[in-house]
Amino acid sequence: MTPIYITQAVLLELILLPTIAIVRFYRRKKRSTKTSVPREVGILLFSAYIIGVLSLTVIPELEFSEHGIGIYRPMVNGSRTGGINLIPVVGIVEGLSNGRYVLIIGNALLLTPLPFFLNLLYRVSTAKMLIIGVLASVSIEIIQLPLSRGTDIDDVLLNSLGVLVGLALLHVVKRFKKSGGE
Repeated sequence: MTPIYITQAVLLELILLPTIAIVRFYRRKKRSTKTSVPREVGILLFSAYIIGVLSLTVIPELEFSEHGIGIYRPMVNGSRTGGINLIPVVGIVEGLSNGRYVLIIGNALLLTPLPFFLNLLYRVSTAKMLIIGVLASVSIEIIQLPLSRGTDIDDVLLNSLGVLVGLALLHVVKRFKKSGGE
């Protein structure tokens, strides 16, 4: 069975991506601006990525029951709050010892594509890409505070690690491309 957050993300993509494409088309037509098809595809892919990240991190999960549809709010330590962890690395160590590898790897990979999109679409410097990645991670955690999703400094660390991995991969790709791809 497909997890609800995947289904929810796909539904959001199906609704929002055509809307974004149509709005961009009409705005370009109205302003008589020209763009390339690869750039527009890149912008749509970046939009899909952002929608996916938001769906996984800040958009509340829906819960379906015999009473109808509601917002899923898990119980944590007997209450319906997500909790706050401000002690670095402890959650990562606990997660590794409890076998929650997917959660840890997922957090580490969440923002890995961000440097590629920023470089491809906006030609942002490496330092700015790192700052944008860290700020995106911190913003996600701050937005999660009132949403009962949990706020965790370890998520910021893992997301930032993912940005660094993305930057390293981008650097490798650029060097490979510069050397003629051989």
